[in-house]
Amino acid sequence: SVIAADSMPIQHDSHSFSHGTLTGTIQDYLLPIVRESGRTHISEGPVDAPPNETYLSPGTVISERHIVEEWLGNYATAQIYRVRHATITTFRYILKTPRPSFAEHTEVIAQFHTEASALARLRDPLTPQVIDLGALEDGRPFVCLEIIPGLALEELTRIYGPQPEPVVWHIGADILALIAEMHDLGMTHGNLQPSTVRLWKDPSHNAVHP
Repeated sequence: SVIAADSMPIQHDSHSFSHGTLTGTIQDYLLPIVRESGRTHISEGPVDAPPNETYLSPGTVISERHIVEEWLGNYATAQIYRVRHATITTFRYILKTPRPSFAEHTEVIAQFHTEASALARLRDPLTPQVIDLGALEDGRPFVCLEIIPGLALEELTRIYGPQPEPVVWHIGADILALIAEMHDLGMTHGNLQPSTVRLWKDPSHNAVHP
């Protein structure tokens, strides 16, 4: 099976390193950069809204427990929304569902089910947690995932340039650890690229989430 995870986080730790004028820990180096981003992203840059596509309106209630707050963007075959829980009003997360134009494409729908079910099986802390699976009133499936705040690896290199070698090795090791778990479960990642790796800006979790 193939999974195109919505984001892939990377941890930081206290390993010391020295690179040119930089001396300290990976945590000391990365956290100020990630905090500076000050934004919450989805893992891929959304495409522009097609003019004739329909969207879930803010306030739409899904399965009596998820309330749509805003449309965040589109992937090639999916729409992405920020939603909140109907009773735990401070609990916000991502809802992903196939775009209406793909609702009758059986292969796309089957792949969506496969990816959502596969992601729900992963237990590594470096993966976004699946909160719920279900179907919209029009029959399209949906998956709810935790929001991954922070900075994409693609943005890190674009804004700050090439990274010190110890940081590169550290990021690579975290990515390989997650891929190893996926392979143990018979999965492969179908969309591994710098835009789907995210640095987490919450130091209390001792991780940097992509």
